[in-house]
Amino acid sequence: FRERVQQAFVELAIRYSGKSEKLAVVTHGMVCRAFVEVFFGRELAADVGSANASMTIAGYNNGGWTLDRASCSAHLPAFSATPWVSEGATGA
Repeated sequence: FRERVQQAFVELAIRYSGKSEKLAVVTHGMVCRAFVEVFFGRELAADVGSANASMTIAGYNNGGWTLDRASCSAHLPAFSATPWVSEGATGA
């Protein structure tokens, strides 16, 4: 499963790299968790995808990934959870 997730995101990154528009991928939490695990490590992926309607925000530039938010629910008014911010986490 993780290999399929990795392949899909690599293909998307290559296809949209250098373009001015942004890309949104809407998926289930399990895919978000696998994405973070593959590109940023198992430790960061532990709680990813656990909150319904949460957002994981990542970027791809010059062959590298950045993780800006993981399982962020700050956009949902009913939740008071503090979003996790990576402070510049980078991945493969």
